[in-house]
Amino acid sequence: MIVKVIALVVMVYIFAKILAPFFGEYFQSLLFGSKKKRNSDIDFDHLIEQKKAYLRGDVTTDPLKKGSSQNQSHSTYTQKLHQEFNKLSALKKKNDAQSKRSEELKELLQIIDSFQWGESKTLNQIAKNLSTKIGHRLEAAQVTQAFKELMKREILIGKNNSVLGLKATTSMIETYLYLKVLYSEKELQSQKARAWGVSALNLKKALFLYTKKLKSEERSDDLANVLKKQTISLPSTQDTFILSALLKRSGLSLAVITKELKDIIELFKILEPLPPLKNKKDRETALKILGLPSSCNEAQIKKQYKTLAKLKHPDRLRGKGIPAEFDKIATENFTQIKKAYDILMG
Repeated sequence: MIVKVIALVVMVYIFAKILAPFFGEYFQSLLFGSKKKRNSDIDFDHLIEQKKAYLRGDVTTDPLKKGSSQNQSHSTYTQKLHQEFNKLSALKKKNDAQSKRSEELKELLQIIDSFQWGESKTLNQIAKNLSTKIGHRLEAAQVTQAFKELMKREILIGKNNSVLGLKATTSMIETYLYLKVLYSEKELQSQKARAWGVSALNLKKALFLYTKKLKSEERSDDLANVLKKQTISLPSTQDTFILSALLKRSGLSLAVITKELKDIIELFKILEPLPPLKNKKDRETALKILGLPSSCNEAQIKKQYKTLAKLKHPDRLRGKGIPAEFDKIATENFTQIKKAYDILMG
């Protein structure tokens, strides 16, 4: 009898151990709702595929960042990119233009994928090429950030409402980064000042005036006011007006920016008073005025004189809108150039 009781107790205990978890989950679900899945129950492979689809533009919500304010930051761009790529991929036959466009879009999609899964060879190459063009080292991370910023602001979507091609995208990234580092990096400012034969202060003055040009806030007295300044401050936050300029002004590029800055700097040089001649035989100062070496010949003197006489003619400068108070300096400089020429040819 005692043995039967012990056997019964053991069997009840065993069944209780086996069935307790099931009854526990049942009553917990009944009273408190369904239990959340443990981490081990999450299908990470599925999440990864969802993430790839998000980056390509198939979905607009990031599965790994639900509720994040950044989810919509580049959905418009990636959607347009992926939709056009899918449309071209569905074509059984493509002409040359369609094939080229498809390859471009594929490369842009690979760039988007690289944001999450690794470096992009294309963005690395852009960083390398731009570093060479402007003579200032840029990291791939800066190019990546620039791409994201332009994508977020929808600057990489053209007027026809489709994404820009790879060449136009590269140009936009280069333009944005060039302006950004030119305004913020003192090392690049110093380098450009030396290369363009201007003081660091005058380069900053030129950048100050160029800011007004980009923002469409130019005034007739800006040049006169800036030329009088002994110190100048540039905007502390460049992104806003640079991005605005890229949106408003088509055709802005490295070459255009460099030319327009050089034009401002050249105007500074033209309006700087030339050194006075000591007498009618002051050959040393005459050479400085014409910007010639002591070993120059007659042909070089004539050529340089014609260039400077045309460049610094008062009528030409008035046509460029120089301030009236600088008209006297322009006239005196033109007279000095003629006197210097006469001394060197005498």
